[in-house]
Amino acid sequence: MSSPGEAGFAMSRARQAKRHFETVLMPPAWPEDADAVPVRAAAISGMEAVSPLLGLLPRGGLLAWRAVIVLGRITAGIAATDMEDARTVMRRCMWHLNEDSGNMGWGIAEAMGEIAAQSPPLAEEYGRVILSYARPTGRADNFIDNDFLRPGAYWAIGRFAPSCPEYGTEGAELLLAGLADDDARCPGNAAWGTGKLAMAGALAADRKRQDAQSRQRPISGHDLCDILDGLHRFVEPAASFARKALNQLADAGFV
Repeated sequence: MSSPGEAGFAMSRARQAKRHFETVLMPPAWPEDADAVPVRAAAISGMEAVSPLLGLLPRGGLLAWRAVIVLGRITAGIAATDMEDARTVMRRCMWHLNEDSGNMGWGIAEAMGEIAAQSPPLAEEYGRVILSYARPTGRADNFIDNDFLRPGAYWAIGRFAPSCPEYGTEGAELLLAGLADDDARCPGNAAWGTGKLAMAGALAADRKRQDAQSRQRPISGHDLCDILDGLHRFVEPAASFARKALNQLADAGFV
């Protein structure tokens, strides 16, 4: 067991790391229009960076999205050398989305989706867990019933499933269901993910094409959705993301 002095030193180091990451992840160090991860942010690595980055997720906004990006990169790097450490990161994320954590799940689904997108081995192991956050079963399940956190579950599917064919079909079903979610922001996130799956060829079945088109056209919510696409953050109404998804369906030859 660590002494009070050691514990205090560890907390001090964690606070310093968090402040350092705040500087590295935000402008001017990382400009909003950057098309690549800057060198200083790309240099963040190792298990010691995980806790400070997770601690930035509840802050929301651009800072949280940048933390998601870097968490995905470093966890994929960890997985390449030590899968057990990488599994520890994923299990920590899962705990944060557990009711026993006290609803500390801000940004966690997004982080898991980004990690899975960056690491095929972790996607293979945890993809079904990520999908379960958007699947209500009416029984004890992993479905995120918190309206503020659930949009992240749809974003996570749209982020990782296009690069994981084994999850494309199930991911498409969940995103199509998400287009009718009662929360005004969820359909926007689901629409964004549907467009990504369409571009990846995961909506090949005629029924899915028709469902995607018919369910997105009525989306008219004006609640703002906060979505990361590539390295760029977009804050727009759900209807805007629905229109973009319909355009992507057309580009993919589905309309």
